[in-house]
Amino acid sequence: TCSACAYLALTTAPPAVARSGMVISPAPVVQQYESSGTPASDARVIVASLAHGAGTLSGTTSVTSANGRARFDNLVITGGAGGYALRFSSAPLVEAVSDFLTVTVGTATQLSLVTQPPLTAGSGIRLVPQPAVRLLDASGNVVTRSEVPVTVALASASGTLEGTLTMNT
Repeated sequence: TCSACAYLALTTAPPAVARSGMVISPAPVVQQYESSGTPASDARVIVASLAHGAGTLSGTTSVTSANGRARFDNLVITGGAGGYALRFSSAPLVEAVSDFLTVTVGTATQLSLVTQPPLTAGSGIRLVPQPAVRLLDASGNVVTRSEVPVTVALASASGTLEGTLTMNT
């Protein structure tokens, strides 16, 4: 056991910027230290959690240290864009808290209808208003990438759509 263990410290901090829904890289590494400041070498379960931010932390959030070190290889923050901090804890040791990292918009995974087309339309008449969509990531953040093709099609009813059916964002 490590009766002299006193605190945890990050030896590899998370990056300053991470994308929502993507694995944090480089992987955070936590080291146990004795109260004297000497690295400890016992095995202990260390838990990662969000210290700040309104998202979700997933991946392997509980790691057993080897030689006093724990590497969190697949942590993912999913949530709105903004500032987050990670907490690493293992009672009774003093926890380690990362500096803030900025979570940015993730990869586009869905479309959101911004402007509904009219409920009824005459044959051969231009739709007013024209339907409009936007790209979102898995957390609902607006993705501003361009050149993503979006195609419209009839979901129900019979008939044929005419005009430009595929456009890039």
